[in-house]
Amino acid sequence: MPEDKEYTTVDLEYASVYEYVEKKYRDAWEKEELSGFLGGAKNRWEQFEALYRNNYVAYASNYPSVQELYEEKLEAAKAWQDEYYELFEIPEAEQNPIEKDEKGKEELWQEAKADLDFQISNSAAMDACGTMNRDIMLADEEQNQKDLAKAEEISGKAKSAAAQNEAIETLERRAAENPDKLEYVVRGAPLRCIYGSHLRYLDMHETHGVYLNGEPLIHSNDKELGVNIHSFGICSSPSCTLTESGSIMRGAEVDTEGNYLHAPDEQVLSGFICVPEITEEWKNTKTEVQIGHNVVKGMVHPTDCEHYAAVTDASYLICKHGGLIFPLKSGQIPFTAYSPAYESYPFGECEGEEFEKWCNNHNICPNHPATPEYYTWYRKKIDKALENGEKKEAKRLYEECLENAYQVGLDNMKPVSRILAKNRLHAYLESGLLTDKERKEIENRYEGKMRVDYGYNTQKNLSDHTPNQAEFYQYYYEEASANSKEIESMKQKIMENAERGNPQYSQEISGEMNAVWEEQQELYKHFLKEMELYQEVLSDEEKAQMQKVLDAFGMES
Repeated sequence: MPEDKEYTTVDLEYASVYEYVEKKYRDAWEKEELSGFLGGAKNRWEQFEALYRNNYVAYASNYPSVQELYEEKLEAAKAWQDEYYELFEIPEAEQNPIEKDEKGKEELWQEAKADLDFQISNSAAMDACGTMNRDIMLADEEQNQKDLAKAEEISGKAKSAAAQNEAIETLERRAAENPDKLEYVVRGAPLRCIYGSHLRYLDMHETHGVYLNGEPLIHSNDKELGVNIHSFGICSSPSCTLTESGSIMRGAEVDTEGNYLHAPDEQVLSGFICVPEITEEWKNTKTEVQIGHNVVKGMVHPTDCEHYAAVTDASYLICKHGGLIFPLKSGQIPFTAYSPAYESYPFGECEGEEFEKWCNNHNICPNHPATPEYYTWYRKKIDKALENGEKKEAKRLYEECLENAYQVGLDNMKPVSRILAKNRLHAYLESGLLTDKERKEIENRYEGKMRVDYGYNTQKNLSDHTPNQAEFYQYYYEEASANSKEIESMKQKIMENAERGNPQYSQEISGEMNAVWEEQQELYKHFLKEMELYQEVLSDEEKAQMQKVLDAFGMES
């Protein structure tokens, strides 16, 4: 790969505001001799440098310290690393945690130091040049301020470009060196942006009719915001020009259907909200494999339709805010937080009785949480622990059983397994093993969170609550009631206008009413689909709330 290859279109003429001022003004300012300037400057350029140094010291005292910036980067690096180990199922023996990696920590320190210097230097140079412009009364001060702002923007882009180029080179080298190991990307692939705080999933509203292992393939033009690509949380790009700021939980991910998942801690990240701006197609694609975009029945030749290259797990998108978006995995195997302990057993193709014997010897359940056998295994283990008076071990088994089940997602289970999971939870709550405080914590962790915090689902969760929570029914009740009220009001208007002989206005109202009615129908279907997943585990009170919502829709159960 040529060393001088440029991957981005960023103008790298200068990498800081100081360099911009130096290239534009230094020659002229060095010719302007001064006398009596505080600090002993001999010419305008020395005057600028003196102001720059003073400003640098002032800004350095107001910015966060290198230590603070380093700790933020260390925390972010740890989160990314944990995510990587989990996604690629790296055995613990092969892991190299960043907090124990002295070389890695030193690199982070140097990166924090360089980032801080970049911010302080740009601010100091901007102020120094502004002062110079006013002092020597340059003809067009407004234009000079625009030039400085442009210089700051370009220096930020140059810094982003360096990170982009490094990531691109890695992906392109991977594609060139291991073309046979590349995997085609499908809907649901986990995505990362080099400047985004959160992982997101590649989306797709309509398929192209091409599937791999039952999942729809993505092509190079699947890059639309809100359709294929979603916000990556908080943007930390040096060239970011976003203006809307906000806060988000560090661990608040979303699944492949847009549902918010569990946040493992309460750390809040603040900054500019990521809104990806992507104008070009996926790059580094499999150009020899083309996917039709608008194929219809009867087409017989590839030229009859638009077609785009297949995307692989070495492809990437470039964001105008300096980011680079790439797949962490192809998505062919759905990503889940659950990884059974027996997957790391040392026997290779160990099966049958030998496998079950090994699992029992290592106190590992040989069954998947979506099977009834899983709950039978844990029930027997818990009963035995209680018989032996091993309360601590019984608590550990209960929580291990529940955590695995909820990570898989109760929505993914058949009714019998879903009920068994709920039964294990209630058995634990009533076991007498928990203090009042612990009991409340377990209730908060699992009750009502079958969809919001765990698992993958077949549709978006509109209310951010589940049928085990009152807020779920309140959301649908209010939406359905508002729509029903609006429909009735429009019906009344149509009748009144019909009596007044104003059919045109009635026709307009009728069109609006039909739109609201269609919205009501979609909401109703959505509600029913949510309820189907919970019919077996609803309490009498929840069934009454369900009927209240159905009444608001004007439907019968």
